Amino acid sequence: MPKSKKQHLTHLLTEYGMILVLILLGIFFSLVTLTEQRPSGKKAGLQIASIVKKRFDKDAHILIASRNLAIDKNFYDALSGSLTNAGFKHLHSVQGTPRDARANITNQIAVIAIIAIGMTVVIICGGIDLSVGSLIAFSAVLCCLFIQDTAGGLDANAGGMILACIAAIIITGLVGSFTGSMITAFSIPPFIVTLGVMMMASGTAYLMSGGESVYRVPDSFVWLGREASLFGIPNAVFLMMLLYSIAHIMMSRTQLGRYIYAVGGNAEAARLAGVPVKWIQLFAYTLSGLLAGLGGVVMASQLKSGAPTYGQMYELYVIAAVVVGGTSLSGGEGKIFGTLIGAFIIAVIQNGMNLMNIESYTQKVILGMVILIAVLLDKLKQKKFQTS
Repeated sequence: MPKSKKQHLTHLLTEYGMILVLILLGIFFSLVTLTEQRPSGKKAGLQIASIVKKRFDKDAHILIASRNLAIDKNFYDALSGSLTNAGFKHLHSVQGTPRDARANITNQIAVIAIIAIGMTVVIICGGIDLSVGSLIAFSAVLCCLFIQDTAGGLDANAGGMILACIAAIIITGLVGSFTGSMITAFSIPPFIVTLGVMMMASGTAYLMSGGESVYRVPDSFVWLGREASLFGIPNAVFLMMLLYSIAHIMMSRTQLGRYIYAVGGNAEAARLAGVPVKWIQLFAYTLSGLLAGLGGVVMASQLKSGAPTYGQMYELYVIAAVVVGGTSLSGGEGKIFGTLIGAFIIAVIQNGMNLMNIESYTQKVILGMVILIAVLLDKLKQKKFQTS
């Protein structure tokens, strides 16, 4: 094969390889889960409940989807009753066609993808943020407490709810600024600082809520998380698309984006070139905090409550999405839309494993392997670049 064709093929695989992986994963899981399953009635509800009890922790959020909850009442009552008696606290239901259930899955992807924007900027800048999962819970609890205690609770109007959401996001952004300040002012490794902030945010969320869910919010609060206001696109997904477009422009078309890549590539060289390295790092962690706060608000809207258990393991999912999307953990390399593709790859793998009835513990093992393989491929690519 001529060298030019090899170079062309290498370029295509580099630019569009992750999209090809996403397509192949979709085809694979479609084939291996082709068997049609239509549980109905009380017996089927009890069977599904026994599977859920074996595979999920009691803090898991369980979504029960049905075309018509009135028709499937025996199935729903048996399933929800068995899970409630077993100690499951977070049960949710959705009524409609399979498209409605897929919209719920897409909304869950949206939360991870939104937070992954900030994580991408942090990692490109040469850092890491382990606190985003706890900041989701912190923001969700804070937002719902503001609505419950200061905006009127169940009678809160749209203006009060918007102000409560903005306040929660800003406070979470300030936590991100604190993280960045600790890292830049005292040269503490990001891993240590964000680990400490993760524990502080989680503990604060439990203290503020008393360890319970905060649910005295109006029904209209679900507008951002569940409703679809434009062309049938869920509002959370539309917000995600808007944020990715803005972030792509920022990283590829602005001086700020060039500075972020420069700091991640070689902080000392960037400093000598006149780049305000510490301010760029502070911006990255503040942005990560703001987007984690926004993710918490979206999740609270989806579940119509705020709980300190939200966001558990999300830092793992977010980092996995960023790394699988092609961003180098060494810093200085990565693309915003690559992260979006990475988020969809992680979601397809998770949903595929759920459909294949793979237990949650095994899923964690597989997800960890996916992260390690992505990091290994990144290191091999760097080594090849250095030797060429």
